[in-house]
Amino acid sequence: MTTIPGYPVGVAFSGGESIGVGLSIPGIYALPEDLTAPLEALNSRINAFRDAATFFVSKSVTASDSNDGTSPGEPLRSLGAAVAKANAYVTANPDALCSIHLNPGVYTESGLPYRVRRNICIKGDGILRTTTIRPATGEEKKGFFKVDSGFMAWGLTFAGHQANDLLGKQSWAISFDELADNTAFGANSPGAFIQLSPYIQNCSSITAAQDAGFAPSTSLGETGGGILVDGKACALNSPIRSMVVDSYTQVNLGGPGCLVINDGYAQLVSFFGTFCTYHVRVETGGQVNLSGGTTDFGTYGLMADGYSPSAIYTGEARQPFFGAPLLTRFGLVFAGTSLFTSVGHGFLINDIVTPNGASGSPLPDELVNGQSYFVIADGFTADTFRVASTQGGPAIVIATESTVQFLRSGVLEVDIVNFSANRLGPISRPNPGQLMFPRLNYPSAGTLGSPGNPATVATVSGVQFTLNLQSTTFKHEWSGGGTITVGGSATYPITSLTYDFGSGQTTITAAGYTPQVGNSITISGASFICPSESVYVITGSIPIDANGNTVAFGANNQAGYRLQFFSKVNRGLRYPLAQGQTVDFRLRSQISAPGHTFEYVGSGTNYNALPWRGGIPIRANERVEDNNGRIFSSNTNEIGDFKVGDAFSVDGTTGSVTINTDQFNLSGLNFIGPFSRNGGFSTVGVQLQEVSND
Repeated sequence: MTTIPGYPVGVAFSGGESIGVGLSIPGIYALPEDLTAPLEALNSRINAFRDAATFFVSKSVTASDSNDGTSPGEPLRSLGAAVAKANAYVTANPDALCSIHLNPGVYTESGLPYRVRRNICIKGDGILRTTTIRPATGEEKKGFFKVDSGFMAWGLTFAGHQANDLLGKQSWAISFDELADNTAFGANSPGAFIQLSPYIQNCSSITAAQDAGFAPSTSLGETGGGILVDGKACALNSPIRSMVVDSYTQVNLGGPGCLVINDGYAQLVSFFGTFCTYHVRVETGGQVNLSGGTTDFGTYGLMADGYSPSAIYTGEARQPFFGAPLLTRFGLVFAGTSLFTSVGHGFLINDIVTPNGASGSPLPDELVNGQSYFVIADGFTADTFRVASTQGGPAIVIATESTVQFLRSGVLEVDIVNFSANRLGPISRPNPGQLMFPRLNYPSAGTLGSPGNPATVATVSGVQFTLNLQSTTFKHEWSGGGTITVGGSATYPITSLTYDFGSGQTTITAAGYTPQVGNSITISGASFICPSESVYVITGSIPIDANGNTVAFGANNQAGYRLQFFSKVNRGLRYPLAQGQTVDFRLRSQISAPGHTFEYVGSGTNYNALPWRGGIPIRANERVEDNNGRIFSSNTNEIGDFKVGDAFSVDGTTGSVTINTDQFNLSGLNFIGPFSRNGGFSTVGVQLQEVSND
């Protein structure tokens, strides 16, 4: 019996003699005595479609994982087999591109998650939602794809993945491959080495806990998520840590949409979340550009929390800089003098102060509202001071008697030099939007646990132990470094340190130390940041040399940067910065989402959230910012309310406009009013030519 390559032994030719069952070859109606010619013709047709860099997967009767898979006439039966062949191909051909084509059907897969090597595209060949991937029984909590540089998914539906409730883990349709070996491409550690962002296009994630998630499901429980972008799953020197999405819909009943963490980045276009626990969340320095899309129902919409888990680089203060809480003082100055009198004014020499109007008289012509002036040493006492236009410059003489209100808000610029290497890339330039944290010593001198004033181990849990130190009124976070000295002799390096500012309890692990209750402990060299008290947002940077002179960017004598920054508490530096003091720079967790739509956010994670089934939205759940995380958005909800951040809103029902005056700047206006109403046919009010801060 003659066989046809790639097909089972025994075939039937339509209209002719039978040599088995299973295949009809159109156009052959009589079986010739010599089978060679038609078999060669058939084999030629199969080979004509063969492509070593393309693997076909099908649910047809001819599909088999023992096939070669490089022709649509010899398809593989499982996606797993195709991924294995594609991985082998790109391993043997490192610079090649490879694709997997899935015919329409439901593919129930084992051996998840699939770790997909570089430059592989997985494409559903049917129309949208006709190609579905599901986990086999028992593999629902493993996720689908762990991906690397150049990955692409198109036309796929991910279904049936679940959260792992017992272990507290989440299964994701797509995430980075933290185990990838990219040393051949220059990676210096395991993980994805992203040179071309993975791209997910025209895909869906539809999953629920008790059923398929289709209407009118009321499934309860934690289900799988759409995308995890974890920068920590990339090699340490990965050029980028990003994914790109276009047209991705997630109906994850009780599961998340997209989570971006550990300095990861995602660009999400036409990204939709329905019934999700959250649509998009960023943590630990994750950043998202979300363009288009809608949050429907679910628990939360957009969430931003925190900043990079450790400094992306550090620097040192070039010279001391003063800092102080917001301070307002009135200073009386007599005609023809420069000395202001204000009992117990609290200013310091070199403080920057700004006039903010006058009491009982106009502001003197020699001063400008809002302009910065310096407190100088000339005439300075606890109750008197003079101001100059430049630091240490000549005092400004006031021609008319006046009582001027001065604001002291801390300096708005600091010089930072001696930058450390950037752990995320080769360039260490502080950019607008990054966060700056001055480091302090932990514990501070003289407090319990500091040198000369040891603390006692209170509790022990394995290699961890706790010390009950004095509580403080603000949170602080360990930045690294430090040692413990036990009993005044043996010293061990600290490997972890957490501090509960409410109870004053510090939990520590030190390499090589086996703790015992009652041990006497001294902490030295540990540093911390205060995320609630001394965090500053960088607004600009200017290259400087070692003496603070401005230079061109990249100049041979460039030593650092003069940074402009902002504190939402008092606009400037809140506490003094010592010369040589180390400063952390970290990425802020943030989402940029112009033109986003929120519909019934907070009403629930299944079809009971629909308004005609009793779902009630929670406005506060649309945008949630915590711990210095930020969300920049303009958005509309289901009743037409329009908002621009927290500063401006329009009530969609009444049309009334609300402006947050704490964040609305009227500077530069010579007058306002009168105002028009009724389409401009009448006016109300008069022109106001003086506008105060009230």
